[in-house]
Order: sequence, then C-alpha cells, then structure tokens
Amino acid sequence: MNMHATAHARPHKPGLPPFTGLPPLPAIEALQAHRQWVSWDYVWKDDKAKWDKPPLNPRTGGFASSSSSETWGSYEEAARRARAHGLAGVGFVLSPADDFTGVDLDKCRNAETGTLEPWAAEIVGLAKPMRRSRPPGWGCACSCAARSRARSSAIRPTSRSIRMGAI
Repeated sequence: MNMHATAHARPHKPGLPPFTGLPPLPAIEALQAHRQWVSWDYVWKDDKAKWDKPPLNPRTGGFASSSSSETWGSYEEAARRARAHGLAGVGFVLSPADDFTGVDLDKCRNAETGTLEPWAAEIVGLAKPMRRSRPPGWGCACSCAARSRARSSAIRPTSRSIRMGAI
C-alpha cells in the first residue's frame, strides 16, 4: 500500500448503518407514489477534500442528476439498490414540475443530544410531519406540499444557513 502524504488527509467515511427502509409516515408514503427517487452513498471528492453525498441512479448505480428525471426511479427501485449494495440511503428529488418544497437547516442540532437550536425548532415545528435528521447528525431537513416560485433561495439568520425551494 502506498502511503504518500497528501495536503488533505482523508477522514473516515461518515458512519451510518446501511439503509433498511424509511418509517411508514403518511407524508413519506405520499412521496413514495412519485418516480422521483434516487439512492445515495458517501463518495470522497478529492477536489473538495471532503465526503460528498451524490444522488445515484437506482436502476444503473451510476450518478443521477437532480435535473434529469431519466436518472430517477421509484421508491422501490431506490430502496432495493440501497439495500442490495449497503448504501447509506435514498432521497426524493424535488422538481419544478411537482408541488413539493424542501427546507434544509444546516448546523442546527447537537449531534450528541439531538437538541435543536431555538431558531431551528421554530421552523421544524411548522413541518413536523416530514422532518428527518441529516447526516452527520447536526442538521435537519423538512419537506412539505407547497409551490416554490424560486428554484432555490437562501435565508441566513446570523451565521446559520437555510435553503428552501425546488432543486
């Protein structure tokens, strides 16, 4: 094994158990009716010197594109790919053609306790049916049925980042 020193030492791959399925929540089950699902796993990006979470085509295993519906599949296809290959998870692709909007709250929760920052708790409280924790454990994402006029917008309260809109 060649152990040359690099400018950026690669940290360990984030530890998540392999995907086993999503909880049977009504909001998630409603999304499962749409063919807008991808699988995902951590991939090291040398140019960014960090682990990335690219979408993967559930039928081929190659990279998927958030702007190309031909690279998406059904929830069943994405879940089958993730389970069969020990991937970290599945994801729903937001599209300008649907009535869904996502909210991504970064650096809003304590990774050890799960406690949300007060500013994030207020936002998450509005979207309880569809919230989930995000890896590596200190963010949160919410989805809701709503039409976004902008493809994406950012709100930055103090040093925090909130992204909203269709991808």
